[in-house]
Amino acid sequence: MKHKVLLVGRYNIIEPLGIMTLASVIKEEGHCVDIFLYRQPDGSDIIPHICEGSYDMVGFSCYTGLHKVVYRKALALKGNHKVIIGGPHTTAFMQECSDYADYVVVGEGVSSIRGVLNGSIKPGIVFSPYLVAPNHIPVPDRKIVYGNYPKLKDNPIKSVITSMGCKFSCDYCYNPAYRKLYPQFKVRQRTVESVVEECVNLKQYGTKMIFFQDDHFGLDVTWLNDFSKAYKKHVGLPFHCQMRPESISEGRLKLIKQAGCISITMAIETYNDSVRKYHLGRSGGIDIIKHAGHLVSVWGLALRTQQMLALPDTTKEDELNLLQLNIELQPAVAWTSIFAPYLGTPLGDWCKASGWYDGTNDDLDDNFFSNTRLNFDPDRVRFSNMLHRIFATCVKIPHGLELAKRFLNDGALTFDGWYHTVKQLFYDKCLYNMEE
Repeated sequence: MKHKVLLVGRYNIIEPLGIMTLASVIKEEGHCVDIFLYRQPDGSDIIPHICEGSYDMVGFSCYTGLHKVVYRKALALKGNHKVIIGGPHTTAFMQECSDYADYVVVGEGVSSIRGVLNGSIKPGIVFSPYLVAPNHIPVPDRKIVYGNYPKLKDNPIKSVITSMGCKFSCDYCYNPAYRKLYPQFKVRQRTVESVVEECVNLKQYGTKMIFFQDDHFGLDVTWLNDFSKAYKKHVGLPFHCQMRPESISEGRLKLIKQAGCISITMAIETYNDSVRKYHLGRSGGIDIIKHAGHLVSVWGLALRTQQMLALPDTTKEDELNLLQLNIELQPAVAWTSIFAPYLGTPLGDWCKASGWYDGTNDDLDDNFFSNTRLNFDPDRVRFSNMLHRIFATCVKIPHGLELAKRFLNDGALTFDGWYHTVKQLFYDKCLYNMEE
């Protein structure tokens, strides 16, 4: 039986590589597939779109924070359509998801979706213990998304992923749950030829830069060496990639620089080394981070740092030290989020058990930028929430740390006093050498 499948995800300026990969698999199996990326926060544009097409299967990509929308829409469709829910949220909440869908795909969905489509897998919780082999990793189908969403097609920055899986098991991520599903889990690297061919094909869309979305780009130095030569020869576009501080080395930076890399993302997460090790499950300390940042600068690459505020067992001083660290590193962008205690992750579950978090995931938003949900005292809540709003700006301007301290010491902690704080620092102190 030939199916007509609709894959549904949240609209974002970054292409939905996971959904696009599944679309490629569905096409390979001989079925019709379309992709819809909903824009309305409540998902109110989903059902009207589905009513316009005669889909017999609807698959939802579900992340914690988006799960409330997915549940409501899936339940409304169930009965008239075969409903599939997959994505990170299902791995931790497979039983809950099964109340809303005919099929709940847990773990990697490439093998499972084939079985669902050909009827060899019965409705229920679907899991394939077989990891996709490196030479069988599908290339994302871009034609559907680019046809439906011209802004994504015309975006000069295109996203590519060169591997499947993540080597690390950070405790604020669902990756530890994946490791339990796959005891023999390992990162699978696409061939250099496959990646280069995909990047070459992206030139037809007016692509000016590639963003490699791997959690850690080029872990395999042998692969990276081959990639560097082939990418420079056949692609030649500038690119951005992501690396961890403890893996940044002269050798890796030399190879990516030679290939055409112009900028790199490096996650700091917190200034507190104890929290980094025992709560986040990350290795490396401040000295390693500083050294990595220095190497990035020496090799002439722009730096984008990542960090979280309002982490459990951190203090105001930790967060101001984090700001000072960024000022020292002088990244092009200091990307900053508010920690979200996702239940189903080791750290989220610990926050719940330790009294840091009283929620059920339903109070968490679909982004990392909302106010903290942890049980800090009101003063700390205001402090972290407001620091988050000014963090990136204070990193980039003179006297940023002092400006932040002055503003955050204002008892009102509102932007009504921002102009006064800026004037007092830059005019009264820096320009006129005079305090009120």
